[in-house]
Amino acid sequence: MEAARQARATGRVLVKLGIDAHLSGLVVVEQMDEEGAKPARKMSAEALVRSVKKHRESGHEVFTCYEAGPLGFGLHERLAMAGAHNVVVRPRTLDEYGQRLKTDRRDAAQLASNLDRWVAGNSHALAAVAVPSAEEQAERTRGRQRMYLSRQRRRELQQLRGTALYHGIVLRGQWWRPRRWLELRPLFPDWLQPIAEETLARVGLIDRQMAALEASLSAAAPAQRPKGLGALTSVLIEREIVDWQRFSNPRQVASYTGLVPRENSSGGRQCQGAITKHGNPRLRTLLIECAWRLLWYQPGYRPLKKWGPVLMDPQSSRARRKKLLIALARQWAVDLWRWRTGRVQLADLGLIPLAELAA
Repeated sequence: MEAARQARATGRVLVKLGIDAHLSGLVVVEQMDEEGAKPARKMSAEALVRSVKKHRESGHEVFTCYEAGPLGFGLHERLAMAGAHNVVVRPRTLDEYGQRLKTDRRDAAQLASNLDRWVAGNSHALAAVAVPSAEEQAERTRGRQRMYLSRQRRRELQQLRGTALYHGIVLRGQWWRPRRWLELRPLFPDWLQPIAEETLARVGLIDRQMAALEASLSAAAPAQRPKGLGALTSVLIEREIVDWQRFSNPRQVASYTGLVPRENSSGGRQCQGAITKHGNPRLRTLLIECAWRLLWYQPGYRPLKKWGPVLMDPQSSRARRKKLLIALARQWAVDLWRWRTGRVQLADLGLIPLAELAA
C-alpha cells in the first residue's frame, strides 16, 4: 500500500490485476485507476508476464493478486521479477452476495475488486499470506515429505488388508511385521503370497525412507526446547510457521492455526460453534499431538493447572475433553510464539526445559 501512495503522489497510473489461477491457465481481470474493470481474459502465465512488463514500460504501477493453492509461489516470483507488486491471498468465498454462481471470470473480477480496495487502503479487503523464500520452501517441502510417505505407507497396507479380507483372511494388529508375517503367510493362497510380499517390500522401502528423513530432520532441532516437544515435531512446527516474527499479536497466531471457534453472534446473542479450520492444517495436527504430550511432560504448565484435572478425569465427557484439548493446543501455539519471539522465558510459562530432563 505504500507503493500505491507513492505512485499516486507522482501521478502514475495504478493497474490492478485480479488473477484466478489454475493449472490449465489463468483468467485475468484488469482495472486501471478508478475506471471500471475490463472483461475477463484467459491467458497463459507468459502472456501475463508480458502484459505486466508492458505496463511497467509505460510507467504504470502494477498490482496483482491470486489465491494461494497447489500452484505454489512460482507465479508470484515471476510477477515480482516482471515488476509487479503481487499479493498471494488466502482462499475465501468470493460470492459476497450469496448468488450461488461461481465461475473463473466472476472470481477474477471479485479479486480485482478486492485488490482495488486493498490498494486504496482497506487492509481487510484481502488476507495476504506470507511468501516463503526459495530456501524456506525447500525446507518446508522436506518436512512435508514425511507426511506424504506416511500416507503412501498407510494406503499400501490398507489395500493389502482389504484384498486379504476379500479372500477370507482377517488381518489384525501389526500383521505386517516380519515375524508376524511369517506366521500368517501360510494362510494366503500360493498366487496371493507374491502380491502380499511385493506390497510389504514397498512398505519396508517406505519405512527406510521415513527413518532416514526423520533422522535428517531431527538433527536440525534446537537443543533448547520444552520437555515433551520432540526434535522432529519441533522442526516440523518451525518449518510450517516459517517465521514467528510475522505475527504481531496472539490473535493472528491463533487464527493461523485454525483452532479458534466459529461465531454467529448478533445483538445480545452470542453463539460459538466448531473451530474454523482456517490456516495451516499440518500445523494444526502437530499442535494437537503436542497438547497430548503436555499432559504427561509439563504438569506445571499454567493452562494445565486450570484444564488438566478435567482432561485427566475419566468421568469427563468426550466432547468436554475435546474442547479443552483444542483450547490447550491453541494456547500452546500462542505461548510458543511468545517464547520464540523473546517475549517470555520457559520458566515464565511454567514449562520445564529439556536440559533439566537430561540432567
